[in-house]
Amino acid sequence: GAICAAALIAALAFAAFAVGRPDVMTFDAFMLDPLTHATRIIVLTATLLVLWPAATTIRRHPRETEFYVLIALAALGSILLGASSDLLVLVAAYLLASIPAYALAGFGKDAPGTEAALKYFLMGAFLGIFMLLGVTVLYGLGGATAYDPLRTGLPTGPAVTIGVVALLAGLLFKAGAVPAHYWVPDVTEGAPPVVAAFVTTVPKIGAFTALYRIATEALPSSTDLPLLLALIATATMTLGNLAAFGQEKVRRLLAYSTISQAGYLLVPVAMAGRSDLAEPALLFYLAAYAAT
Repeated sequence: GAICAAALIAALAFAAFAVGRPDVMTFDAFMLDPLTHATRIIVLTATLLVLWPAATTIRRHPRETEFYVLIALAALGSILLGASSDLLVLVAAYLLASIPAYALAGFGKDAPGTEAALKYFLMGAFLGIFMLLGVTVLYGLGGATAYDPLRTGLPTGPAVTIGVVALLAGLLFKAGAVPAHYWVPDVTEGAPPVVAAFVTTVPKIGAFTALYRIATEALPSSTDLPLLLALIATATMTLGNLAAFGQEKVRRLLAYSTISQAGYLLVPVAMAGRSDLAEPALLFYLAAYAAT
């Protein structure tokens, strides 16, 4: 736990140092810009906050070391989600943010945790296939997986819409938005509380920044993405709030709260490129949401 905390603090120091440097693309797929800097700082800080209760609840657990390794890997995957500027790297980041979280959900090795982990894994694998399908379609139509050439190379038409919808499936799963939200109540209730706090917060940060980057950098403005995201946002915030009324367990109530928050966070994503307030609104909300 101490090693993990030290690594996160060191990463925070490097992230803070990078804020003052000019924007740069690394490895032709990893963008260092204000969106990435904010994502890194929020993810690392939120993960540090999770280590605080974990230090008491996980201490002396037979697999204590594995817990911290899985937490660190999932946090890294969330950072990569927000910084990716290539669809293939985005898929790798999705897997890195997801697979450790599946194991964390079942960390308690009890019946509710096992059920939560299974539902989480099956839905993630199912929607991940749609995400790969979307990458394939967009690559075939645009002739590239990097965001910049994809934005200029994509035509207009229903095939592009199909590719975009399929691509969004995986990211909406990580964000816990409708219609990919079914895992959230079960995981929040069945996983250990510290794990529930982590998987319903940290991966969302990467998912929403990835959605924002795709909306502004990867897809041409002629697509129907803003309208689609607006409809999903409306459905998500409405279902999350109304479904909370019937909950009799606090953790399931909080789960539906996280779903409604996903709807609110989709609003600035839907306004990406249409308002100068969209990016700061998204990042301020993500920081506040992670802390609370």
